[in-house]
Formats: sequence, C-alpha cells, structure tokens
Amino acid sequence: MNKKKEFIVGQEEAGNRLDQLLVKKLSGESRTHIKRIIEEGFVTINAKPSKAHYKVKVGERIEIRQAPPVSTDIIPQKIDLQILYEDDDILIINKPAGLLVHPAGRRRYGTLANALAYHFGQLPSLGGQERLGIVHRLDEGTSGVMVVAKTELALRDLSEQFKKRKVKKEYMALVKGVMELDEGIIDVPIGRHHEKRQRMAVRYVSSRTAQTHWKVIERFKNSTLVSLMPLTGRTHQLRVHMAHIGYPILGDKEYGTMAPIGHQALCACYLGFTHSANKSFMEFKVDLPSDFKKLLESEQAK
Repeated sequence: MNKKKEFIVGQEEAGNRLDQLLVKKLSGESRTHIKRIIEEGFVTINAKPSKAHYKVKVGERIEIRQAPPVSTDIIPQKIDLQILYEDDDILIINKPAGLLVHPAGRRRYGTLANALAYHFGQLPSLGGQERLGIVHRLDEGTSGVMVVAKTELALRDLSEQFKKRKVKKEYMALVKGVMELDEGIIDVPIGRHHEKRQRMAVRYVSSRTAQTHWKVIERFKNSTLVSLMPLTGRTHQLRVHMAHIGYPILGDKEYGTMAPIGHQALCACYLGFTHSANKSFMEFKVDLPSDFKKLLESEQAK
C-alpha cells in the first residue's frame, strides 16, 4: 500500500461496512491488517477515526495512512516466570504487573509471549503466532493468575470455557472513595472509546454487554478494598466499570487516579476452571503483590 491513499465514497459503495469496503479497495491486504489499521487510527472518515463496522455514506472522504509493519515472529527472551503449576496440558503463572501479555503495535519484546517462546518453544495458538498458548489476558498493569495452554486440545477447550463463562475469576482492587453499599452488580455495556481508540468506555451503541459483581472487603478513610468478579470478559472491564460508578481503581492512570505503585491496584487473585484432559475442577490463588500490600497498609494507617 502507498504511504497515503484516499477516495470519496460513491453511490454504489454507500451502505458498506468500512472494513468490508477496504477489503475491496486495498487489494492484497488481509482482513486482519485492515482491522488493525482501522483500530489504530490509520483510517479516517472526513478526518476523524472510525470503526470497522461503520456503514459509509455517499460523499465521505476516506483516508488511509500507511501503518508500520508488524512482525509476526516472536523473539524468544529469557524472562523469569513465576510458575504456580504445570503438567503436560497447562501452565499456571502469576503474572507481575508491568508485563505485557503479547506484542502490540511497535512493542515486540519484553512480553509474556516472548517469555513463553523462550521457555517452551512452539505452543498452540488460535490467534496467530503472537498469542502462543495464551487463552486469556490480563492488562499490563494488572497482576495475578493466568492459565496458558500447552496443547491444541487445552487451548480450544479452555477458550470455550471462557467464552461460555464457565471459568470463575476473582480480583482484588483498591478503589478511590468509600463505597456506601456492601455489594452490587454493575450492568452497563462497554465499547471502544469514540476518540481515544486504545481506551474503552461505557457506551450504549457499538458496544457489548458487560457485568461485574463487586463486594466490599474493607473500608478505609479515603478508599475501599473490594472483590471484583467479572461475569463477562470485556477489555478493561473492571477498570471502566469502577470508574463509571465513581470509584476508580487507585493507580489507574487511564481511567482513575495515580498512586505510588505506578500501576492499577488490581490483582487477579483467583482462577477456577475444568482441566481439559482429566475434567477435574482446578483452583488457583495468589497473594497480593508486595507493592499492592504496601499501598494497602498506607491506606489502613490513615
């Protein structure tokens, strides 16, 4: 593709989804690449970012800028992993905050995928080589339990469990403000932010249902320790939901407020699922990381 391409939507093209129209216009470009350049803002309609499913109108000017190429090769890197459990089918790790799960954009190194490639070589993938064995993900600034599939059977079975909401998950979060109620359910849809494409937001159009059950564990002078149980698995769900009800997670610079630990005070402390091979229900728990504990202690001392 040339560095820049633009065209005006004609009568016969009106009503097409943006991504489907670009598949026709950009011959030789894959659907995956087209989706990527739309999501990352390299495609604009009348000088504004749009969405893949947007239906174009007559006379709109579509401009496509060249995106930097993305390598599909995962470079093995020696990154230490805290392994909680391992057998022939699965691997359970305690991901530290600050570790990106898989390469994104121009960040090609220092991710969990790079570490998995070093320690285990080739692993099965349903989403391209960049997602070696990765069934689900945690945000870069979130710590906690993750399961990695070592076989094709495990990958497909666990992916199905996550899709059908059969996996049990519990997070601990320290939020800003003193929550009045003891527990509740947040049931508002989430979609990509209409301007800041790397962020998510509560939206009632172009969104997906999202539900979070929360429960107060302990109240402090200026904050609250809560247990969060996502009933769905949307991107940034817990962070967006807590910010939406007025109790943003401490340390969340995108949706909340800064904190001394430099990342959101959010830990995936529990994960329960059915083993793909022996069909036994397995549960894994981790303690809060040390910096989270120190932040908690400082809130308790106020």
